[in-house]
Amino acid sequence: MTKGTLLESKGNSKLSLHSARIADSDKILDWRNDPWIMSFSGSQRTVGSDEHREWFQNALNDPAHSIDVILLDDKEIGVVRLHRTGADHATISIYLLREFCGKGYGTIAIGLACEKAWSLWPISHIDAFTRKTNLASERSFKKNCFLPVEAAEDPAADHLFHLRKTR
Repeated sequence: MTKGTLLESKGNSKLSLHSARIADSDKILDWRNDPWIMSFSGSQRTVGSDEHREWFQNALNDPAHSIDVILLDDKEIGVVRLHRTGADHATISIYLLREFCGKGYGTIAIGLACEKAWSLWPISHIDAFTRKTNLASERSFKKNCFLPVEAAEDPAADHLFHLRKTR
């Protein structure tokens, strides 16, 4: 296993995370701006190429960020992102290409990403925010022992569901 790669088997297939590289920028932007994926995102807005390129470059160089491409065998099927948000907290976000949803891959990728977060940083909590209408995402996080958190102070609480996993 190379640095930045975590692996788990599902049937005869192998699901793995591979650290994103600058060459992945345009592909990840295309995926992120896909209308179906965007319908589940927190911001629900299209991101321009200049904005994305700047953010992506900065994130790749920031030790508080980890961006991984999710691979099923050798097929790229999505992205998982970790962001250390404080001394003992990180957030996780994930999306899969539409044809790979509903097959359990997201649940496995979330587990692999949490393992990576625990190994990268001395954190005690990982937070996830999903749209309240994204029940599949909520189930995948709950299968990874994320629990709902009261988010009354969250101004976006009317449309986001906050989950937390504690080490």
